[in-house]
Amino acid sequence: MTQIAKDMTKKRDLDLICLTNTVTDVLVHASQQDVERFGLNKGGFIKKSEMPDYDSFLSWVSSQVKVMFPGGSPANVARTASGLGLDVAVIGTVGNDDYGVSFLENLKDLDVESLIASTDGLSGVCYVLVTPDGEKSTVANMGVSKDFLFEPDIVMDRFKEGGILHTSTYELESDFDRVVALMQYAQHEGVELSLDLGDPASVARLGDKIWDVLADVSILFAKEDELSMLYSGQTSGQTIAISDMIGSQLSVNHFVVLKRGAEGSLVCTQKGRCHIEAFKTNVVNTNGAGDSYAAGFLFGHANKLNLGVCGAMGTYSAAKVCGQDRAYLEKGFCGEKY
Repeated sequence: MTQIAKDMTKKRDLDLICLTNTVTDVLVHASQQDVERFGLNKGGFIKKSEMPDYDSFLSWVSSQVKVMFPGGSPANVARTASGLGLDVAVIGTVGNDDYGVSFLENLKDLDVESLIASTDGLSGVCYVLVTPDGEKSTVANMGVSKDFLFEPDIVMDRFKEGGILHTSTYELESDFDRVVALMQYAQHEGVELSLDLGDPASVARLGDKIWDVLADVSILFAKEDELSMLYSGQTSGQTIAISDMIGSQLSVNHFVVLKRGAEGSLVCTQKGRCHIEAFKTNVVNTNGAGDSYAAGFLFGHANKLNLGVCGAMGTYSAAKVCGQDRAYLEKGFCGEKY
């Protein structure tokens, strides 16, 4: 049985709706040897089905100290964007289990509206291994989070003029046709589309299909290795310069936002490029850094701020989330000195 778990008392026009795999992050601090032992690529993302010995991995996880937070890349964008002050909702699917209940309660606590379906089955879980340098390696058991049980007309009725729909390549992997259908519906209704390339492996798994999506996207968030995978099918040794890749994307997308970690970010349009320096921070965990960057940028864009301020808001938000275990920022963080 499927139900849409939404609060019918809320009728806000929404600045931002995020379509997400509704997963719970289980954080485990691990050594480089642990990451290598299970055949993981440091900084990468793989699914349960891609692991050679998932049962042994689960046995190891069960013996470790764990911290759990509701996650999902676009959902983390929504949480931080709500903390900044946007009116935000999340679309996705949870199971009728403790993880699902916790996910919905978390959104309510953070004033993020739920357009989430609750159905029979297990909620999604991501095991995030964090090495001493703060880098993350993720193993995902998607459960019902890959099933998007939404009604497009209900979703579209909630946007205010100039609203934004944000998602990532992870969701495209889950149900390509259904996600693309919502994106096309949104674009037809005048909603701006925002997409995060996720990680190089996700881009590779989508293959040439991703180009069908990029043509409709207004705001593209990417890292250098993701763009490299998009253009050359590899993350290093490419013959195409990053600047040329960005130039090619700007013939398709209005904004290309290059996230460069400690080197800051590069916000690019056809009119020019703006480099934003990184904020200094004591790195605890990079989980959610890119999502918080996207939230800060989209907050600025929704409020029609200039690109430099949008990029600075993104960089600041990313730096703040790197200083904690949780992959999103709560209300009040932006009240600190900026």
